[in-house]
Amino acid sequence: MVRSAGKYAPLQAVVRKPLSTKWQLVIFDLLLLNADFLGDFPLARRRQLQLEKIPQSAHICNIAHQVTRPTRAEVEALLSQAVLEGTEGLVIKDPQSRYLAGERTPKWISLKRAFFNAGVADTFDLVVVGVIPGQGKRSGTYGSLLLATAHASLGKIQFELVTKCGQGFSETDLKSLFRILSPLVLPAKDPRVQVGKYSEVPLWVSPAVVVEIKGLGLTKSPKYPNLISVRSPVFLRSRPDKAPDQALTTTQLLAIFRARLGSPP
Repeated sequence: MVRSAGKYAPLQAVVRKPLSTKWQLVIFDLLLLNADFLGDFPLARRRQLQLEKIPQSAHICNIAHQVTRPTRAEVEALLSQAVLEGTEGLVIKDPQSRYLAGERTPKWISLKRAFFNAGVADTFDLVVVGVIPGQGKRSGTYGSLLLATAHASLGKIQFELVTKCGQGFSETDLKSLFRILSPLVLPAKDPRVQVGKYSEVPLWVSPAVVVEIKGLGLTKSPKYPNLISVRSPVFLRSRPDKAPDQALTTTQLLAIFRARLGSPP
C-alpha cells in the first residue's frame, strides 16, 4: 500500500497525482527475501524478518502497524483510526498462519466498519447471472457470484451487472448454491444480461436465482453498465421467495446512489 499526507491510497492513485507528490510505501508482509520464498513461514516469523531486513523511513518506507492480542476497545479505536486514514478497516491474522495466495482462510479475517457495527451495512437483493468456479478449498463449488439488478425496458426485463461477491459463504451455502445453479449454467451469456466493460469470463447462468448480500454502500466503477458497484459485498442468504423481477431494480440502485453520493456517474 501507499500513503501520502497520512492518508492511504490505492496504487493506481500514484499515476494520477503530480510527480511532486511525496508517497510512503507501507509494507504489510514479506514473501521473498534474497530469492527465498517465505510464504510457508508463520506470519510471526515473516513479521520479525520485516523488522530486521527492511529499512524504515518516515518519508519513504514503513512497516504496517500491528497490535498483538488487542482488547475490544483497542480494536474499535484501531478500526476508527484506520477508516480515518482512508482504509476500509483492519485485517485480523493468526500469527501462525502461512501466506495462501488466492485463497480465503479463517486465519485472516477482514474487519470493516460496516460489519463491526451491526445494521450499518446496506443490503441488496440481486440476481445471479454468472459464477466463477472455486479454487483451493472451494474446488468443486463456486468461488464467486456475478450479481445484477433487474431493469424493465420496453416491457421486458434485462439484468445489469453490478458486483462480484466472493465472501460470506458457509460450506452449506456453497453446496446449496452449487446444487441450485449448476442446472442453470448456459453455453453463452443470456442476451438479457448487460455487463458493460466487465472482462472476466465466468460460467454464465440463467438469471433465475435471487440472493441477498450486504455491502459498504455503493461506489463508482467504470467497468459496470451503470458505472456503479456494490463495495465489499458479502453473501447473506438465498432468496427463494423472490422472483428475478422482484430483485433490486436499476432505478432503485441509481436512486440510492443519488441519495448518498449525488448525481450518478
